[in-house]
Amino acid sequence: MQEQIKVKVLVIDDEELIRLNFSCCLEDADYQVITAADGVEGLALFCSEQPDIVLTDLRMPKMDGVAFIEQARLINADIPLIVISGAGTVHDAVEAIRRGAWDYLTKPVQHPDEFVHIIQRNLQRAQLSIESRNYHQRLEEMVAERTHELQFTRFSVECASDAIFWTRPDGSIVDLNQAACTTLGYTRDELLGMTIADIDINFRAERFTEQFAAVKQAGAITFESVHRTKDGRLIPVEVAANHVQFDGQDYNCGFVRTITERKRYEAELEQARVAAEAANRAKSEFLANMSHEIRTPMNGVIGMAQLLRFTELTPEQQEYLDTLEQSGKNLIALLSDILDLSKIEAGRMEVEYGVFSLRRVINEVVANQKARIIQKNLELVLELPEELPDMLSGDSLRLKQILLNLLGNAIKFTQQGSIVIAARFVSEQDSAVIIRLEIRDTGIGIPQSVQERLFTPFVQADSSTTRLFGGSGLGLAICQRLTELMGGRISFTSEMEKGSSFFVELPFTKAEQEILEEPSDSVASEEALFTRPLQILVAEDNGLNAKALMVMLTKLGQQPQLVENGEQALDKWHERTWDCILMDIQMPVLDGRLAMAAIRQQERVLGRHTPIIAVTAHAMPGDRERLLAEGFDGYISKPIGFPLLVQLLKKTVMPPPA
Repeated sequence: MQEQIKVKVLVIDDEELIRLNFSCCLEDADYQVITAADGVEGLALFCSEQPDIVLTDLRMPKMDGVAFIEQARLINADIPLIVISGAGTVHDAVEAIRRGAWDYLTKPVQHPDEFVHIIQRNLQRAQLSIESRNYHQRLEEMVAERTHELQFTRFSVECASDAIFWTRPDGSIVDLNQAACTTLGYTRDELLGMTIADIDINFRAERFTEQFAAVKQAGAITFESVHRTKDGRLIPVEVAANHVQFDGQDYNCGFVRTITERKRYEAELEQARVAAEAANRAKSEFLANMSHEIRTPMNGVIGMAQLLRFTELTPEQQEYLDTLEQSGKNLIALLSDILDLSKIEAGRMEVEYGVFSLRRVINEVVANQKARIIQKNLELVLELPEELPDMLSGDSLRLKQILLNLLGNAIKFTQQGSIVIAARFVSEQDSAVIIRLEIRDTGIGIPQSVQERLFTPFVQADSSTTRLFGGSGLGLAICQRLTELMGGRISFTSEMEKGSSFFVELPFTKAEQEILEEPSDSVASEEALFTRPLQILVAEDNGLNAKALMVMLTKLGQQPQLVENGEQALDKWHERTWDCILMDIQMPVLDGRLAMAAIRQQERVLGRHTPIIAVTAHAMPGDRERLLAEGFDGYISKPIGFPLLVQLLKKTVMPPPA
């Protein structure tokens, strides 16, 4: 049997007792020891004997330890050199390490085991250093066997800012770096006697074997956990667990990073998100309640005003009625502006594409504001070149809304002079075009101090602007949001006392010429479309709204019957067949939703269907879609107008000929 070659240690010291002390400790640990009394003798033995490791004193005759280290480094830099320092030579030992020594220890040896451990550690370090340099020259099987040794190199792991742990399959810690001690507050020796269960509050010993196998199969996994420090603090951490193999044994090498700041930031983001959602919910609830509370009485006011049109009126009464209706329309327009802005900000408004006539849209906008233009004796100029395409594909409703807002502002802030509406090409590629629309006035202009925030909701030039001209400051904000929604942009120029020009650039697609039907607002013409009176059940608890709606339906030639809550509506539905039910949503005893649901449930058994139209003051984004999804056949928001009511009845009921 071949005799095992012992590790050769060269000890250089001018004190014989020290040499003897070191030799005894090393020989007891089965090392081969050679000694020298000074640096010159030691350097000669270093060249001839080629020791595996050298222990050298610093202060010696002929050649001191630092000089020896410098010479030995030049001969063979791979052999570990450990400085033997006394109590008074610590600074010299530090200088020696700076010159190339690997480690240092004090003399004489007080703890043989620790002394032998230092020797072994430096021998391992030397071995790993050699293997690292020759890594790519070795066979693939040697690479796999020594990978873990390279990871164990103390020099590299001690520089890491993250804590690093090596654990066995049973969870016991076999090695770690200084960052692990610093983070957790334990000493190295304390941690080496612990398991992962002692520091990780989520660790379950019964599941560790399963988790270890999962890491081995995947090669590496990353997860979050919480570690407990020595003083009881809990630290959130991110663990990158890697499976490694060393000397045929499986280990987990875990890189642990403290994520306290990340968790704090995530918590702040979550709090901000919750707060923002709560604020949005509060805003939506407030707008919904305000919409309901305003629209309910306005339905009665505007409904009665419409009914007055069917009576004999004196010119003075006609003037009062015009003012009343205009005031109601202004209030509803303001409410609609607020809801539109809310809908846009919530991302619930979508572009609806269709073919329309650009000239007709502009003419309709002008016709809508013509009375105000004539009343203020303003000149209106249209600049629509012949080469401008007439038929376009896009959202004509949003375009009309933008132009109405801009033209309305131009009329409002212009006391004399003219208003120009112009349109022209910006670009054209195949059928895609960009149209630039301009509304120019000779009004009061916009102060420079306000121009930067002009498109901010509720912004007016100053408080006097609101007093003199009225308005909420929402129109331009809505124009900007709608323009951006359609993929365009809006801008303006303005000069005090000379006027303002607003520019809107929007993308459209050229469409084929087609005949568009002129919309009709005539109640008489809509009424004639019904071939017989409709049997309509009206469920409405508000007396004024109920009266207005009943008279409207009677004027339209229908036969309505009134109930005051959902329970009464359900009873009346059982008594006979109805062409339609106009169901208010908020009613006492049984609300409109529950009444509709009860009717629908019984209809599934009876095999029939009664059209039910939701009549509500709720006009928030999503209300219409939600009610239709619940089972209503139609939806109309208060205040109710004649033309819209007729159109909805015609679309929803469609009765057979009498």
